[in-house]
Amino acid sequence: MWHYTVSPYRHDPEKPEYSGRDFHLHSSRYNLCVRRRDTRLERKVALYAAWLVAAALHGCMPTVSDVRLIQPHMDRWQRDLQLRTEQAFWSPNKQAERILAEFPLPGATAGNPMYLLYLRITAGEPLHKLPGTPSAPAKGFFIQIRGDHAGLALVTAGTVQVEKRSLTSEAVRRLRVDLRCEDGTRLTGWLAAQRDDWQLTYFEKHRRPADVNMLQESGPPASVVYGQSQPAE
Repeated sequence: MWHYTVSPYRHDPEKPEYSGRDFHLHSSRYNLCVRRRDTRLERKVALYAAWLVAAALHGCMPTVSDVRLIQPHMDRWQRDLQLRTEQAFWSPNKQAERILAEFPLPGATAGNPMYLLYLRITAGEPLHKLPGTPSAPAKGFFIQIRGDHAGLALVTAGTVQVEKRSLTSEAVRRLRVDLRCEDGTRLTGWLAAQRDDWQLTYFEKHRRPADVNMLQESGPPASVVYGQSQPAE
């Protein structure tokens, strides 16, 4: 005797049957949708790549300054440090261009500064020698903000070479520095300074007005307690 089993996959008359032509049609539509998505993705990638190139050309890419700090008078671990920062700024005014670089502890690129460098150089010149002359002033100081050796030292010799001298608000100044301070400290490397008028003005008017005024007045070397300078006796 034969036994017949009803398949659970038998044809349902209420559901439409799909022919080979229908299958190829749906497959073609699916492939078309995939290609459209791929094309849109490729366009987005191309646009993003173009934006990156434009940003690099206009100087608005994220920037990191990198300098070597040599302090022969310090303890062994502080004598030779590599400092990096994203917190470097510049701003022009009628008298000079001002540069401020704030360096966190070695190994970091952002955060509370441990050291800072402040420079005033003649506007529009590509190369500056320190100390400057009355016709081409160039001055600066270096500060260790915290620690047993906190204090200020004037920059007494060195050079600052300026690149990318655009004055637009998005401009990044790239500066090669080789500076020596009165206490024997030396800084060499690159600064990538973003234009930020507010940062420089706030630093000069509120954070370090006494040090900036001393520098502008070309006073004698400073005797310093924790970074706040007083004219030497």
